[in-house]
Amino acid sequence: MKKYLSIFIILAFFINAHSQGFTEKEVEFWDLTESFKLSGTLTTPNGLSKFPVAVLISGSGQTDRDATIGKHKLFKSLAEYLSNNGIGVLRYDDRGGYKSGGPKTSKSTTQELALDAQAAVNYLKTKLKFKKIGIIGHSEGGGLAPLVASKVKKTAFVVSLAGPALSGKKVLIRQNIDIYENMGVPKEHVEHFIVSFFEPMLSEVVKNVDSTQKAQTIDQLAAKYKDQYKGESFVLGVTASNTPILMKQLNSKWYISFLQYDPISYWAKLKCPTLALNGSLDQQVEVNSNLSAIENLKNKHIKTQILHMHNHLFQVAKTGGLQEYFQLKDGISDQTLTTIKEYILNLKL
Repeated sequence: MKKYLSIFIILAFFINAHSQGFTEKEVEFWDLTESFKLSGTLTTPNGLSKFPVAVLISGSGQTDRDATIGKHKLFKSLAEYLSNNGIGVLRYDDRGGYKSGGPKTSKSTTQELALDAQAAVNYLKTKLKFKKIGIIGHSEGGGLAPLVASKVKKTAFVVSLAGPALSGKKVLIRQNIDIYENMGVPKEHVEHFIVSFFEPMLSEVVKNVDSTQKAQTIDQLAAKYKDQYKGESFVLGVTASNTPILMKQLNSKWYISFLQYDPISYWAKLKCPTLALNGSLDQQVEVNSNLSAIENLKNKHIKTQILHMHNHLFQVAKTGGLQEYFQLKDGISDQTLTTIKEYILNLKL
């Protein structure tokens, strides 16, 4: 029995090894200033001499090359699927984390993160001599993809996965409304929180450079809000003792630049084939307001598409809630993968 079991294991390994239609290797490349190196994984399809290649740009936060969230690895799944279907992919660890050098993402602006993606494109073009190079970004990365494309000559394509078209400030306000209302917080309570505290707080973060003055103003906003809306859902959480915790995030270089970054002008300038793909249940980048902003540009190069019952991570979902990400068994959906693959391959690059 053991003999047959061993044969079965060897046979299973042999079949699995030959079903993988791509080659994977670890790579390193310099950032544009040549101050530090970024580490990534390049997957290329087997048996092809010419094929398009995509650089993946991650969402906000210190993200690894696989875009790991819980048990799901969005970028790893996407890269392996695309490379099994004739498309090369370069994914890399965000600067300042895992195997990549440089300052952490929290100490970098959104524009500096976009420069890293540009460096990845340059590496593929100059060092590895690839000709047809496109960009696929998720979440914040989807909003940075048009910026990167504006800096790179002859970008082959852009695919934005839940990428914002509105400013970071508007995205965060809409995000908080959607998340809290879907949690069952009364709509009136959410509105009072946003209008009387959250939105003014974000405005203060952007306009005031002095940290002490910023903290004092936030304390004043909190006191006024609590006094005006006693007993409402958010009042207990808005306290002066929480200000230092808030300030640690609000004062970060990344957070301030994210609030100010308005990608719509870069969406307007896109001249390469572009797919803006969003999930109908997305609670982090609300689909209607962001896709409407893109569609109103009437840019002939951009195609928009909504995937029904998909969340921010492009999982098939029921609610789209953030906690549901970790409860769902499956990661990025087959429909998402097929849609991206067919869009790129149909361009006949």
